[in-house]
Amino acid sequence: TRADFHFDLPPQLIAQHPAAKRDASRLLHLRRDSNSLQHRNFGDFPTLLRPGDVLCLNDSKVIRARLRALKQPSAGHVELLLIEETARNLWWCFLRPGKRVRPGTRLRLIQPTGQSSPIVDAEVVAKNDEGHCQVRFEGPIDILERLDQFGEIPLPPYIERAGAANRDEDLERYQTVYARSQGSVAA
Repeated sequence: TRADFHFDLPPQLIAQHPAAKRDASRLLHLRRDSNSLQHRNFGDFPTLLRPGDVLCLNDSKVIRARLRALKQPSAGHVELLLIEETARNLWWCFLRPGKRVRPGTRLRLIQPTGQSSPIVDAEVVAKNDEGHCQVRFEGPIDILERLDQFGEIPLPPYIERAGAANRDEDLERYQTVYARSQGSVAA
């Protein structure tokens, strides 16, 4: 169950920025033969591999999947997290706050920098039992082509950022070093 994964983690133990050197990041190693844990650094990883091990690399690049919008006409702020594209400009999303958002709700995207921008509108067209909303982005341009302008890297909620100060660093560092083609909505 979901409760099996709940535990208290003191906020001061949550890293707010990645390690300066990627191979200096921490690595928790479970030794299955002895069921013991070892604290290591990621630089130790190659020494942990054995003949016959299978290593899978994620080469999918995280897109700027977090969008901000204003409900129309009320101008109430909502945040969208793109989850899955089902057709061109048609996405399943998490909306926050999303409880009162219903099909037919109109949205207007805003840039994270607060700068004026061309208008990109969207409409909530469906809502499923899990509370996810299906959103259709309007206009002739594919929303994927506008993510550089409107989107933000979808950092987890426990990583706190004020404004756009770390935006360029997050874009680079919240990616696997093997990232090639866009497609992931989370690391």
